Amino acid sequence: MTTATTASSGKSLLADMVGSIYGKQQNPWPGAEEELRKAILGCLRRPEPLICWDNIAEGTQITSATLAGLITAAEWSDRVLGSSRNEKYANDRLWAVTGNNLRLGGDMASRTVVVRLDPNMPNPELRPDSSFQIPNLQTWLTDPAHRQELQWNLLVLVADWVAVGAPRTAHLMRQFSPWAQAAGGFVTHHGLTGFLDNTTDVADMDDQAATWQAFLTRWEERFGTQGRTSADIRASFDRDPDGRDPWDGTIPDSLMNGRHLPTANELGARLRGHVGRWYGPHTLRSDTERHSKIRLWRVETRRDTP
Repeated sequence: MTTATTASSGKSLLADMVGSIYGKQQNPWPGAEEELRKAILGCLRRPEPLICWDNIAEGTQITSATLAGLITAAEWSDRVLGSSRNEKYANDRLWAVTGNNLRLGGDMASRTVVVRLDPNMPNPELRPDSSFQIPNLQTWLTDPAHRQELQWNLLVLVADWVAVGAPRTAHLMRQFSPWAQAAGGFVTHHGLTGFLDNTTDVADMDDQAATWQAFLTRWEERFGTQGRTSADIRASFDRDPDGRDPWDGTIPDSLMNGRHLPTANELGARLRGHVGRWYGPHTLRSDTERHSKIRLWRVETRRDTP
């Protein structure tokens, strides 16, 4: 994902640099999950290795379960629109999105490499061409001779890395660790430091994780490690006689029933979806009393969680 603080920072140009060598599809962001699935199948029918959804609306939080599944799938299959026939393709593409101040949610943060551009100035589109190493790079890339030159230099860098044994780094990144270790070794060998050093910033893009961490922190402050029933937790949501919110605004929207407080049963059902998932140093646990069979909820905290 390439995001930036403001328009005209160079997000699309960065994707164009890769696409000029290998080929790129540029598509509008489909938005809804069903439309996204149709778009993915259409993209895979074409040969270009880089697929870029460009200029997503500013501030969009990308939480798509479809996209999260696509990124880690070696193959992708889906039903053809208006037919009972399925199509299957090898998922051997580079998937990219661009937009200003984009955020990640759900499982996307741990599956995404984020490039964040910050020109640190108003109106970056007014920067003079003379301030760049290659003036008017977008036009420069349209010349086949220049694209050849760029590819040649990349191959020289790869050959030099291979000649010294293709050293790797120790980066870990879900299913992508082999790639991260090779790419990290390549850029480090050529003196480019800071590869994947923004993983903490990427995790902070997850609004849901931040909200739940605040909620579970407040839970521990109020109840410690004692198990509580759904009815106990629901009753604690009520404001005190002075109208003060005892949770200080930390209750996640996902636990609410629209603008209304949930019933105890509704709350229990929604809490179950978060059992065992770590939010910072906290996770939610669920136990059942042996005799009464009542479900109890508690927060577990590990201060030494890496």
